[in-house]
Amino acid sequence: MDGTTRARGLVGAAALVALGIGTAQVATYALNLVGARRLGPEGFGALASLLGVVAIGNVVALGLQAVTARRVVVALPADRGGVAAACVRVALPAAAGVAVAVVVVWPVLASVLHLDSALDLVLVALTLVPLTVTGAWLGVAQGHETPGLLAAAYFLGGVTKSLGGIVGALVTGTVTGTLVGLVIGSAAGLLLLWVLLRRQAAGPRAPLPGVRAELLHASHALLALFALTNVDLLLARHFLDPASAGVYAAGGIVVKVAFWLPQAILVLAFPGMADARRRRAMLVGAGAILALGAALVLGTALLPRLVVAVVGGSQYEALVPVVPLFALLGALQSLAQFLLYSRLAVEDRSAVLALWAAVVALVAVVWFGPHDSVRAIVLSAVAVVGLLCVTGALLARSELRRPPAVAPAVPPAPTG
Repeated sequence: MDGTTRARGLVGAAALVALGIGTAQVATYALNLVGARRLGPEGFGALASLLGVVAIGNVVALGLQAVTARRVVVALPADRGGVAAACVRVALPAAAGVAVAVVVVWPVLASVLHLDSALDLVLVALTLVPLTVTGAWLGVAQGHETPGLLAAAYFLGGVTKSLGGIVGALVTGTVTGTLVGLVIGSAAGLLLLWVLLRRQAAGPRAPLPGVRAELLHASHALLALFALTNVDLLLARHFLDPASAGVYAAGGIVVKVAFWLPQAILVLAFPGMADARRRRAMLVGAGAILALGAALVLGTALLPRLVVAVVGGSQYEALVPVVPLFALLGALQSLAQFLLYSRLAVEDRSAVLALWAAVVALVAVVWFGPHDSVRAIVLSAVAVVGLLCVTGALLARSELRRPPAVAPAVPPAPTG
């Protein structure tokens, strides 16, 4: 296969996976839109808080996906089915643990988020059970490096979950009904993934030494990333007046778009970063993310009013001068995520320290520095995340300059 054919295959695979991920993200947006309209401000406020709890609990699913994908891709081809099956089995007690954790911390959550429904607690915990196991199945598809199956898995898992919540909201008009729909949709999505991917997880159970410690570390690292990519919103809410905080929140939408848009690149590059293809996967993946990020920043700089019109309309006019900064922040966060996954791919457990250091640094810079405007806070976030990315890139450059270590041979990834 020549370079041109390989490049076309990679572009096609990325487009296919991006379609699956993008459709799932659109479905999530639709759930929020329907919830806002059907439940009203008070009900949607409660739902948004509960969905935030789901998002935090979902870091275990993301950790399972990363661990499963890495374990599958480094296994011998004949052992991959057994390794995948073993990882799915590990997901079951992990899912139960997440649900129990939600119940244990519920008194704190109820106080902080002003929630009083015990039934909603149970439903949030139940939602996280199938979502956590879904993470392992996504890792199975990712580790086998079959873009068509991976795209279908993202589509089925994401759309089915959100569709359940949408139906629940429309039919009942209540937060509890919406959560019931999410539980049903998440369980249905998991069932569909089992049907789709069960052959990829067929085989005798393989030993997985150290897998629980690896899962704990991966989940911890992704929790740190979650904190880093959200703490600026909390700081803006604390320091800015309500109107300015609303403008910052609208800018946060631009950040999330720039953060999640390159997701397909990361998903496809991660398996290669775990084996002998590491150097090429890191260079190609980082280059693609940088190029996409630069294009987004340039686009928002050239058409800021159009971006703001799409995000929130004329009431967010104050966002126009700073919208490129929010795009830059999202692009830097995406690169930081890529660099983190490059460390998870080789079980480097030091990266999480850098992430927490960045969280502390960002809080300190905003708290003790300028924090009286949207521009001041987003500039602080850009500076801290940018420094983290530069540090990570320099460490990656140093690694890639060293002679490559001997790694298990893995056949080229299929492109369809």
